[in-house]
Amino acid sequence: MARLNILITGATKLLARRFGTSGVPVERGSRTLVHLALAPEAEGVTGAYYVECRPARPADLALEPELRSRFWEHTGQLLKGR
Repeated sequence: MARLNILITGATKLLARRFGTSGVPVERGSRTLVHLALAPEAEGVTGAYYVECRPARPADLALEPELRSRFWEHTGQLLKGR
């Protein structure tokens, strides 16, 4: 659980640096995450993208294998430097 908290904190800081700290209220922002954690229909689903508790297609750039790989590696390097 501690590793998950570190990952979430790191990802949140990266997003805040890029997009700022304004956004939706916590209750609304966490709704999809809580839904996916509890919904029987989401059991066993991995690698899917959801918006407002529904499956959605991510941005085209998110589907580019090279960019995904570079993002994953870069994120890992940033988290190691903590």
